[in-house]
Amino acid sequence: MEVIKIEQPAGDTLCKFGTPTEYGGTMVWLSEATNKKSVTLDLRSEKGAELVAKSDGQASRPYP
Repeated sequence: MEVIKIEQPAGDTLCKFGTPTEYGGTMVWLSEATNKKSVTLDLRSEKGAELVAKSDGQASRPYP
């Protein structure tokens, strides 16, 4: 299964939680984000909205 994490534009606050590392994140973030892909889309742009519309619709939300 491929995991693509969708975040708010400011990023996930989890990346700032914990002790910073030399790689720019924290140990908590590096553990949480391991093996996940990321993408940035501007949903206000035509191309960004088009890419979301073409997604397979199988995104899940970990928190209801």
